[in-house]
Amino acid sequence: QIFIVLIFGELAPLFAARKHSEHVAYFSIPLVYLLARILTPFVWVIEKISKASNLIFGKSKLEFFLSKEELQKVIQEPAKKTSKLENENINNSLSTIFSLKEKKVFEIMISIYHIKMIPSNFSVKQIKNALRIDYFPYFLIYHQNPDNIVSIAYPRDLLRRNEDSRVIDFAKPPWFITENMLVLDILKQFRTNNQSIAVVLDKSGKSKGFITLDQIEDEIFGKYPIYTPKKKASKTVIAKTVSGSMSLIDFNKKFKTNLLYKDAKTISDLISLYLGHHPSTNEIVHFEKYEFTIIETSLLGVEKVKVKTIL
Repeated sequence: QIFIVLIFGELAPLFAARKHSEHVAYFSIPLVYLLARILTPFVWVIEKISKASNLIFGKSKLEFFLSKEELQKVIQEPAKKTSKLENENINNSLSTIFSLKEKKVFEIMISIYHIKMIPSNFSVKQIKNALRIDYFPYFLIYHQNPDNIVSIAYPRDLLRRNEDSRVIDFAKPPWFITENMLVLDILKQFRTNNQSIAVVLDKSGKSKGFITLDQIEDEIFGKYPIYTPKKKASKTVIAKTVSGSMSLIDFNKKFKTNLLYKDAKTISDLISLYLGHHPSTNEIVHFEKYEFTIIETSLLGVEKVKVKTIL
């Protein structure tokens, strides 16, 4: 008996429904429609009884609204025992929250040129060399032009990756927003989409800036004073634009350094050999303690490059 029920009551209908799902659906439509028509009066009666019960026994809907002045008074009442400075901070935060209601993204965003950007052909090895000089929580990746952001790379995602791999292969797609969106709307979306940074686009669709959740919080409450021990100020030794054809011998003599790499004889050779491909304009190369920003290129290699050394 169990075997018969299993075959004809469970498996046979299951396989039939999977193989002929549309036919089974069409077959059940008249039955479902008939039941819906029969139960419609009962559903209507139950709905009316439920509404009547809510009107009789339910609580009236509360409308709660406070103006800016009333809200400040409510908060200031329990804060009378606090110091004058704390009261000023509360008032400033309230004023900022109310002013933030009409504020748009372009008013508080930061330009993309104020964050570390890398080209789409950057390798993991180059990122690690850059992190040895200074730490960056994320890198905006652009393709061809800096205003064409295509990905965001986080150092934590690159720790165990092959150094010869491209960073963009492990990067994440950016969250794009428009510059005219309200800041409060962006704050609500930050709470639900699990993002930490948004790339701001202008009217033409080009990347113009970026905004973070921490930035919005700082806009409301101000930057929290964090104690950090004083570090010895970094000293820039070199910050000049040189020719790519400049020999490494002349470079080492002029700047009193010892820059060598494989069989490279010029700055252009060093950059090309280190990258392993033909360099492109605006590409940034970190070699030892030197940062090379390529200004101009040709078919033969690097024409002009900006060299910066930070100890």
